[in-house]
Amino acid sequence: MGSVLYSWIGANDVKLARVDKVGALAATLLDSRLGFSRAVLLRDPQAGDELFDPAALDGFASWLQEKSGLPVEVHDVPLDQPMHFGQIYAGVRRVLEASAMPGQMPTFNLSSGTPAMAAVWILMGRGPHRARLTNSSIAAGVVEADVPFDVFAEYLPDVLRAADRGIAELGAGRASGAFRDVIHRSKVIAALIARAERVADRDVPVLILGESGTGKELFARGIHEASPRARQPIQVQNCGAIPRELVESTLFGHVRGAFTGAERDHKGAFEVANGSTLFLDEIGELPLSAQAKLLRAVEHREIQPVGSTASRKVDVRVVAATHRDLAMMVAEGGFREDLYYRLAVAVVQIPPLRERKADLQLLIDTLLDKTNDEASRRPGYQRRRLSTGARRKLTEHSWPGNVRELQNALVRAAIWSSSPVIEADDVELLSVPVGRVETILGRALGEGLQVKALVDEVRHHYLHRALHDAHGRKAEAGKLIGIGRQSVADWMKEFGMGESE
Repeated sequence: MGSVLYSWIGANDVKLARVDKVGALAATLLDSRLGFSRAVLLRDPQAGDELFDPAALDGFASWLQEKSGLPVEVHDVPLDQPMHFGQIYAGVRRVLEASAMPGQMPTFNLSSGTPAMAAVWILMGRGPHRARLTNSSIAAGVVEADVPFDVFAEYLPDVLRAADRGIAELGAGRASGAFRDVIHRSKVIAALIARAERVADRDVPVLILGESGTGKELFARGIHEASPRARQPIQVQNCGAIPRELVESTLFGHVRGAFTGAERDHKGAFEVANGSTLFLDEIGELPLSAQAKLLRAVEHREIQPVGSTASRKVDVRVVAATHRDLAMMVAEGGFREDLYYRLAVAVVQIPPLRERKADLQLLIDTLLDKTNDEASRRPGYQRRRLSTGARRKLTEHSWPGNVRELQNALVRAAIWSSSPVIEADDVELLSVPVGRVETILGRALGEGLQVKALVDEVRHHYLHRALHDAHGRKAEAGKLIGIGRQSVADWMKEFGMGESE
């Protein structure tokens, strides 16, 4: 189906077309070597401007279509100023989403428009869209622009960090600061923070779901800090770390003589958190025997210490988290259904790092800065920075351990590096066995076997790999696993994968 040329209409393009001369945009479209089948043009109309008046831009588009004999599609992208990066990026993205067609390779013309427009084409072309980039000049003609990964890897983080600082300066208020430790750039995490901010002021239980290492505790702390209970410190209890025989005592306390060794009264986590927030991490590890008491504590705000015959009122907000599939545990009898619904009044589902690639560069740089800051207290320590090869290795990894794995990888790399520059060989990535996938056909019948869950696991696994290899392009991902573009979109929606921004 050929290639499609994307370009801004520049002042020089319009000026030359008026005397029937070819500017950079026209020269690129007319170059037969590039095999274009159509052109998609972006314009910033300015009423009353000699070159950018809507009528003048319409005239240019008609001239270009007649000159090339190819379809020319025009999109208005109003800008407050021609160097406004945010508006340029938003406009380019909107046009790409509206005009992309399966099988057509995009080409971005860097020679028309402002330097900011060219910069956004480079970021988009070397980022999510994998486009061909072209330059045009009188001396060299139309040539493919070579923007090496080295330049992209070294330049992009600096550009985005500056943008992040500007965005951070706009933030204000209690809720904005409460989630300051959630490092993100992607829209999916921004939307989750907005969701968490809305529920923070409502004194209801919150259930935070997500794989290990995704930052569930950061969200729990943010919800607490953005709530009216922030005057008192949040209390954190890891349910998976409590010995089974001490679960009830740890959560609800005990009285003197309740069991051997109970020499005095002991306040449990609920009493300690009275008036504040109790974060119950890994709630899925809680034994069934303790879940009934937990339900009463959440529902009636009432506890009964071990060995006591009297109940005690507590004013505690519960925020729970788990990496387990609680709905599946309910179906299999491993978690109380009534407790599940009581905890899941508000649900925050944190996506894994592999589904929020837009956050990866910022996380790498922020966590490396943190590693350097912590190590700088050691005499003679030199701050570490990443080589291009090391950054490439980090960005191409799938991070099954999520942000925690990334942070540990950077700490290891800083330790192993014998110079201020971390090389690719200094970056040790841990691999996780894929035995669950390899033995999927060898599961025992009965014993809680759920065939639909296994099929969904396989579909999710291959869909994720295909989207990764296809750089997020649904049509290409579908071809890799033998399904159509619409099916890819449907599966993504079904699995709650969402678009990475």
